[in-house]
Amino acid sequence: MNRTRSLWVGALVAVAAVGISCRDTIEPPREGTVTVSLATPRADDGAVLITVTGPGVGTLAPANSSYTIFWRLVSTTELRAIVLGNVVAGPLFTMRVPDIGNVSGYAGTVTQVANRTDELQEDRAGYGVQIAAAEAP
Repeated sequence: MNRTRSLWVGALVAVAAVGISCRDTIEPPREGTVTVSLATPRADDGAVLITVTGPGVGTLAPANSSYTIFWRLVSTTELRAIVLGNVVAGPLFTMRVPDIGNVSGYAGTVTQVANRTDELQEDRAGYGVQIAAAEAP
C-alpha cells in the first residue's frame, strides 16, 4: 500500500511540475502595431483596395505620408482600406491589434487595383499582402 501511495504522490508532483513549467511559457497578450505591406508586379498602381481579417482589427495610419487612405471596420474581424496615390510595393499602413504575438492570425488580400489613370486592373496575379509585427513581440 505504501508503494501505491508513493506512485500517486510521484505522479501528482510530476503533473504539478509540468503545469508550472507550462504556465511560465505562456505570455499574456500585448497590444501593439502591425505593418501591412503590398507586393505588386506593376509600377503604375494608383489605388488599391485591401481587406484585412483577424481577431480585433483596429485603427490604422498611413505608412507613407504621400498616401491617402480611406478605411472602415466591416466587423470586429474585418477591415477594408483604400490606399490612393503613387502606390508602390512596401508598407501601406500600420494597424493596432490586441496581440502582436498573434500576427499569424491576420490575413490580407488585394481586392481591387486601379492604375494611375483610373483603369481597373482585372488581373491581380502577383499582388499580395504581408502583415508583420512593427514591434518586437
